[in-house]
Amino acid sequence: MKITSKIIAVTAGLALSAAASAGIEGKWQTFDDKDGQPKAVVQITESNGVYTGKIVCGNTPKAKQFVNEVVIRGLKAKSGNKYGDGKIYDPNSKKEYDLAVTDKGNQLHLRGYMGVKFVGRSQTWKKDTGLCK
Repeated sequence: MKITSKIIAVTAGLALSAAASAGIEGKWQTFDDKDGQPKAVVQITESNGVYTGKIVCGNTPKAKQFVNEVVIRGLKAKSGNKYGDGKIYDPNSKKEYDLAVTDKGNQLHLRGYMGVKFVGRSQTWKKDTGLCK
């Protein structure tokens, strides 16, 4: 009985480790800054240590026109749950900003800024729960 409990505990620990190592890869739900409603889903992928994010689904007519737009590029893992050196593109304004990201598990805290981090805008994205199919 004790061996079975240990096996279950080790298996659960390995599953949690695998989930934690997945980092920021996956689908993330974005939200409208004004009304807080779901806006779009961004798929973040990693290649050679560099993260890219592309809009894969829009929840609003305006967001739907930006499907397949790359909105995050050049993002790299820093220390712990921090990512930086990236750029974020706002398809509405057609402007690009420096990007810093903090991974909070089921949430990403993004900070877009120009030059210095305290001059910018923050957003929180949540793990996509399947709003876009």
